Amino acid sequence: MSATTTRKLVRWTPSWLLLGLLTLLSLAPFAFVTLTAFKTAKNYAKDPIGLPNPPTLEFLERALTTGNMLTYLGNSLLVVGCAVLLLALTASMAGYALAVIRFRGSALMLLGIVCLLAVPAAVVMIPLYRTVGQLGLMNSHLGLILTYTALQLPFSIYLMTSFLNGLPPEIIEAGRIDGAGHLQTFRHIILPLSAPALATMSTLNFLWLFNELLFGLLLMQDDAKRTLPVGLASLQGQHTTPVPLLAAGLLLSLIPVLFVFLVAQRELARGLTVGAVK
Repeated sequence: MSATTTRKLVRWTPSWLLLGLLTLLSLAPFAFVTLTAFKTAKNYAKDPIGLPNPPTLEFLERALTTGNMLTYLGNSLLVVGCAVLLLALTASMAGYALAVIRFRGSALMLLGIVCLLAVPAAVVMIPLYRTVGQLGLMNSHLGLILTYTALQLPFSIYLMTSFLNGLPPEIIEAGRIDGAGHLQTFRHIILPLSAPALATMSTLNFLWLFNELLFGLLLMQDDAKRTLPVGLASLQGQHTTPVPLLAAGLLLSLIPVLFVFLVAQRELARGLTVGAVK
């Protein structure tokens, strides 16, 4: 082994060890939930952190049947999927208006949108609850879709505006020279170029909204229309609920999130870095 290789090993080994330790700490909760979901109640009471002995599918089956996890999962996918699509459309259009058209007051409007990112969700909870009730959208998926869209819109607009500000202006000017209006420019130039940013924004919005609990609990009182986090919270609120049953529900709720992340991780990493340098 050369001296250069030895120096590199000595230099980078502490970083690798630290990253390995952080990885193990991050995976520990997931491993605990997975192992607990396959335990019996007696096995968990006897050894909470050990391996399942014997493994069982009892609580996974109970979570799918008596726990209504499939119903909650379908509600979450419907609400979050519609909200993500609506956010992609509205945020891309708003980003185009703020970054490309740049009308009078657009900079001040963007500053106001950035300020909205610092507003805690609890501050708008009561006004939003009253507004949804007055519109007659309480206990409806549409009301929750619009709520989720409104909550994530400032972040989505800011992300799209920052991305579009990094695009070379010559591309848009070339479209205008060819006679393209704003609609044609947005549809044929902006949207194809914004695919990495749209993928990043949609992935982050899905991950955040799929795990959202506060407004789902506030606006959905009907058990049949609840989202998955609210269903898990109601399941946990029952005093006789076994811990393996809660773990089984958590494990089922992790599957869509992991699937979306694994499918979109390449576009997510690309979208976070594209546009950083002109």
